[in-house]
Amino acid sequence: MSRRASLGLSVVCTALLLPVTACTADDTGTGAQPPARRTHTPAAGRTTATASPAEAQPSVEQPPRLDPGETPAGRLKRDGGNAVFAFDAGKKGDVLIVAIRCQGKGTATFEVRPVGVTFTRKCLADEVGTDYNEMALSKAHRAGTVTVTAPSSVRWSVTVGRGPGAEEDLLDT
Repeated sequence: MSRRASLGLSVVCTALLLPVTACTADDTGTGAQPPARRTHTPAAGRTTATASPAEAQPSVEQPPRLDPGETPAGRLKRDGGNAVFAFDAGKKGDVLIVAIRCQGKGTATFEVRPVGVTFTRKCLADEVGTDYNEMALSKAHRAGTVTVTAPSSVRWSVTVGRGPGAEEDLLDT
């Protein structure tokens, strides 16, 4: 294989694998799968992408909102740095939703227990980024904690909730 073809194949493989490396699941044999990204249209006032400085951005001080029909289980805003906070148990069958928002130069890591999933978010100095992650895992109904690891330069907020999940939302339309 030529060097050019090899480089092209490497770029394609990297592009395909890049979204998968944004989160990890523990290797406990529980069949935990990486969380699903939102596939439905969020409620008005929500964003699942990064807004440019010229656009109206949500404040990192305001934790992300849940969609109608989703139940809050925990919420925390932080000026920067590390923290651990608890969230409430929910109904069996509901997905666990972890919505994260950050701003500031650096990387923030959000570890969710007991489901054993970790989200990593590269935060930017001049943009507020928001991600919504859903986990339909066997332990998702249990109470748990979110451990946030971030440099003091990164401001962040988190909302944890529960709901029917994006697949059920799509089936209802």
